[in-house]
Amino acid sequence: MAYSVHKSMAIPFLFLLLGSWAVYTAGLATVQAACVDGTTGMGPGGRAGEPGVVAGAGSSLNTDQLQSVFGYSSSVLACNQHYRFYWFIVAFVLLMTLVCLFVAMAPGVGLSATRPFWTAVLAIVAVLMMIASEAHLAALSSPGFLEPSPRRRMRTAAAGAIMSVVTAILAMMAVGSVWGNERASLSPTTGGHHERVKPGMSGSPGHAGMAPAGV
Repeated sequence: MAYSVHKSMAIPFLFLLLGSWAVYTAGLATVQAACVDGTTGMGPGGRAGEPGVVAGAGSSLNTDQLQSVFGYSSSVLACNQHYRFYWFIVAFVLLMTLVCLFVAMAPGVGLSATRPFWTAVLAIVAVLMMIASEAHLAALSSPGFLEPSPRRRMRTAAAGAIMSVVTAILAMMAVGSVWGNERASLSPTTGGHHERVKPGMSGSPGHAGMAPAGV
């Protein structure tokens, strides 16, 4: 059956996408944890205990250092707003991947019957992760990520985003392809189904029971 091929090909790639999503989420969470509220005007190098400054501030990132960097706001935002678009990506990718897995593993035709929709969804996932990967790679050139600790955190997020792009494209190819046994079941003259002629029926060459000519 065509749907069984879609299951066997798509499910491994969807689980790989979940794994890549987990790497990206972990990296983004560590970057968020190192955030220092740029609206206070205090950044790395400030004194611990002052407003907006955390202990070990040399390993922290002030949000105002990402102004004019691709993928980030041109305004100075608080930490709970600075990465909100990327947390939306995290939630969207998780939801869509889990629903797609549920459909793929459910009995019945599953992904084979809804191929166009899930191909489009996985394409959106790939594009969103492309945006995230470019934003996190661009952030590495900003002064806030010259310190080893913030740099490692952002590199982890960028690596997870790139992995997610690759696995989303692979999953999209697995879901969107028409496989060999599905092509073989299609016939342009019968509307997608082969008609089998029973032996002995009229019109079946080489079998007894053919209608005599002229009758």
